[in-house]
This record gives sequence, C-alpha cells and structure tokens, in this order.
Amino acid sequence: STSSTSSSSTTTPSSTSSTSSSSTTTPSSTSSTSSTSSSSTTTPSSTSSTSSSSTTTPSSTSSTSSSSTTTPSSTSSTSSSSTTTPTSTTSPTSSSVPPPPECSKPEGGSRVEITPSSVTEIIVFTEGEDPNTSPTELEVGNPPSKGVTVTVLKFNLTEITELQENNDIWVTQSNIFLTVKGTEGDTWKEQVTKLRPLVTNPENVDTTPGELTSTDNFEESTGEFPENKKVPGDDKKIYTDFTTTIHKWINPYSKDKNEDNNGVGLVNEYTDGSPDSEDGTLIIYYTVDENTDEEHVPKIDICYKEVEIKECTKPSEPTDVKDVTAVVLTKDEDGNTAVHDNETLSHGKDLDGVVYRSVIKFDTSTIESTDNTFETTLEESFIHLNYLGTEESPNGDVEDKTTRTVNVYKITEPWDSPDDIDWDFIEDNREDTPIATVVIEESRLGGTKVTIDISDTVRSWVEEDEPNNGVVLIDDNEDEESLLPLYADDDTAVPDEYPPVLQVCEKKVPISTPVPVTTEIPRESTSYTTVTTPGSAAKGKCDRLTNGEPEQVVVYIVDPDNTTVITDVPQGENYTDHYPNSVRCISDQPIQQYMCYDAQGLCKKQQKRDEYGR
Repeated sequence: STSSTSSSSTTTPSSTSSTSSSSTTTPSSTSSTSSTSSSSTTTPSSTSSTSSSSTTTPSSTSSTSSSSTTTPSSTSSTSSSSTTTPTSTTSPTSSSVPPPPECSKPEGGSRVEITPSSVTEIIVFTEGEDPNTSPTELEVGNPPSKGVTVTVLKFNLTEITELQENNDIWVTQSNIFLTVKGTEGDTWKEQVTKLRPLVTNPENVDTTPGELTSTDNFEESTGEFPENKKVPGDDKKIYTDFTTTIHKWINPYSKDKNEDNNGVGLVNEYTDGSPDSEDGTLIIYYTVDENTDEEHVPKIDICYKEVEIKECTKPSEPTDVKDVTAVVLTKDEDGNTAVHDNETLSHGKDLDGVVYRSVIKFDTSTIESTDNTFETTLEESFIHLNYLGTEESPNGDVEDKTTRTVNVYKITEPWDSPDDIDWDFIEDNREDTPIATVVIEESRLGGTKVTIDISDTVRSWVEEDEPNNGVVLIDDNEDEESLLPLYADDDTAVPDEYPPVLQVCEKKVPISTPVPVTTEIPRESTSYTTVTTPGSAAKGKCDRLTNGEPEQVVVYIVDPDNTTVITDVPQGENYTDHYPNSVRCISDQPIQQYMCYDAQGLCKKQQKRDEYGR
C-alpha cells in the first residue's frame, strides 16, 4: 500500500455462523511508505461467531501509527495493508477433529454399541499364507514385503437377532468405527477400504494368489470408508455407514431372509483402477486386545426398532400363495390413462400430477378348506408387500415425502390378464367400501414388510366359493402430491426385493372315523403307556392294579376289515405313508389301562409298549 493518507476502510464478512475457527493473517505489503496516520478497521457482520481467533503479523517496515484488526473470514480490506489467509485443517493451530457421530435412535427405538468383547472373530488373510486367527493388528493392503492382505471382522449380533424371535427388527442406522495404528511400505497409492461381507465360512476362504478378493470369497461392496488420498496418520479415527451390511444379517423384511453372518472383510482397492496385486502400502488398524485403549478398538453401533410381527401363530400353519399377478394403473392430469405390467407397485399422486393405483390378484385355487384327512379352518390371511421406500426426489428435497394412507378394495368382475383391465374397468368394477386400510408413515424404513389383513375376504373366496377377482390399492388422498411409496412387483429380479405374497393361516384338525374299539382288537393293543411292566406269570402271583385315570386313546387299523392293528410302521414315521388306506380310530368311551405288579417276586416276563400301544 503506497501514498495512503488518512485513509480508512470497513470490511464486512458475509459469514453468519463461524464456530471454533482459527486463522493466521499475514499482510502481503512489504514496503509501505509515506503512510501517515493510516488506519484499517474491519467490522464483522457475523451474528453467531463463537470462539474464533486471529493472529496478525505485519511485515510493513516503515508504517507510522498504523493499526490493523482482522476477522477470520475477512479476505480483502480496501486500502489496508493486510491480507487474511485462513489456516488449513492440518495446521497445528486447528481445532481438534470432532468425535465420530452416533446413530440416531428411531422414535420408540433403541441404540446399542457392540463392544470390543462382542467381536467374536478377527482373521487376517494374506495371499499364499495360512490365515492368522490371532492377529495383534488389523491389516489391509498390499505392501512389497507381503501379498494382498485383508482382515475379516465378525461381530456377535445375538443381542439383536434374539429379538427377532418375537418381533421384526428394523435397523434404521448403523456405523462401523476403526482407528489407524500405522502403515507399512514406501509405495503409496491412493486407495479406499471397502466393506465386503464374507460369502463362506472363514475356514473355506481361498488364499491362492489372485483369488483372495474374488467374489468366490467376498460379496460385492456394501459400503466404504473415506478415500485415503495420502498416507493416513497414526490414531486417525475413521467411520462409515454399516446399515446396508447389517441388513444382510438382520433383514428388516423378515428373520426368514437373514443371511449367515460369516463376518465382513476390510478390502483395499486402488482408486485409479489398478489391480490389487500392485505393490502399495499396508494400512494397519488397532485390534481388540487387553493392550488397546477402548477408544481405539473396532466397533459398531446399531439403532433399531422392534415392530410387531403379523403372521400365523400356532396351532395354525402358514401357506404362502406366491402365484400372483400385479398391474399398475396410471392417470395423468390430462385424463390420459395407462396400464403398466412388471412395474414397481405404488399408489397416490406423484410430483408430476400422475395418479397411481396397483391391482393385485393371487391364485387361491390351491387352498382347500377340507380334504379327506383333515378338516381345515382358515384363521387369518395377510398380503405381504415389500416396501422399498419412496421414489427419489428430483431436487433432493426430503420435504416432498409425506405419510400416506392406502385403502384396499375388492374387484367385483373377473379378469385374466393385464390386457383385460384398465383404469375405467377398475373404477366401474370395485366395491365402494374398503376391506382394509394401512398407513405408510413418512419415516418408515425401506426394505420392510407391509402387512394387509384380508382374512374375511380370503374366507369368502375359499369357503364360500365367491369369485376371486383380486384387489386394488387406492390412495386415500389422490389429490395430494408427494414422493410416492414403492413396493416390489411380482416379477422383481432384484436381490433383497420380495414379490407380493398372500399368507394364509390354516388350522387343520384330523377327521375322525368313529369306529369303537371292541373285542375285535385285543385289549393290549389299545393300551396307551410307555412304562415297562411285569407280565402275568404262573401260579397267579401277580395282581392287577389300575394305572391312573381312564382316558381315551388312539389306535390305527387297516381297511377294509378294521380288525388288524398296524405294527410294522417304524417309530416316528407316518402311518399313511405306509398304509394310504389306513383309518384312524378313536374310542368313543374311555379305555381303562392296567398294570401288573410283582406281588410275591415270582413274575419273570416283561412287556414294553410304545406310545401307540404296540
């Protein structure tokens, strides 16, 4: 700055929320001359600057009575002799790195942290070597002194999976945390550590050179840590999302979809696309042992919610009807309609003003209310839809999501294929009153199961021979635009997506043939006891006692003479598999069971009878 006389300037930074920032100011002027009574004042307009600081180091050699006050975000003061250069985040004067975030508990949910003691297995695999099952460090990479190296971590998730016995578990968020211990090797290449679940048991991993990181050993990536553009420093803490990975082992749709937890591999990939066989640097992370501080050990946190299971309960048994036809109907703002086959199901009005409805029809002809062996009672019936989440917002605005309510209506006229129906057909041929209503919350987790109870409707189809023409899903408010809820369609081939299923809960009771047990069947064949009893001996020395209260028993006989007791069916096997024409007979009167006891120690014979009285 030259020839500046009695000048002043005011600079107003535009920053409005600076927190814990720091900067170093180094004026660029080196030969300020003829400056008399000059001043420079910087007036910040920031309204919420907290704990900020600045350091000014003037280099002017001949400035008289000058002063300089500089705020952190100011970069250029008019007619002043200073330029502000904020320090970088790696400067020793930077504030400390914030701690890794915790997952956020869902409403009514819980958060658990899988502690170091819950890491049940840590194995380091190196190409061409035997697995190291007791490593002192987690190693990932390919240094010149070794082959490709990966580490597998297996966390004990029993605390969560046990909850799936009585409820569905929705893991809404999960994170995995590691701490860098150091590195090995002088050849650095930019790289990223990826999460890849193990396909097989650890003992089956193939460590042949070139095969270790193949898809025969590890699945495709389910997540990755931030890219390492330079050698990571010691004690650097890293974390990444673990939700997709943990959903493989704790499936939000159903515990029946859980995959085996073989562990997850930490696998390095070069970001320039180079093969992992090229030499690079080994990144070393802290492991779990008594010498490692708890803040450094690998761990995960899990935020989840328990959700009531709506499914068949004992003594009912589920029958899943998977033969389904699903069709999507649309109508735009101009009244144009269309029929879409093999398309993701939905309902409501999207942001472009197009209204969606979904038609679903299951083939219930295979469900029989009664056969020759069992009398079947239909208890409950549910449509299960795989909720995928909402469609993506074109502008990324999550405010476009909303809670939607869907009504389910019976279709009253028959149709066989998507070609037989359209918007007008459904509008003219559906009942006015819904048979079910379900609310899809805005916050609902994608991948979960939506259950629709249509028990009465299925009974009418099966037991009353009412025509099954399917149902249609219609949004309760087709005038409200939002991001639409999406469900897997009937022909989905996407992994971890499940087509619509109708689950019918059937209670089966054996059909009894009232054939009384008479003298045609020997008394001993109808006894129902598993105790070993002395048989009758000579000299009448054994007396007969009553064995408990009389009770009805079941015996099996063979048609058509109803006189022969079946005795050659192996224990535990079904009679009807060996004798298709056998009849189950239940005595219509209680049969008194007897046992013999040794009155005078002279009984020598014994008899054994199984649970069928044989």
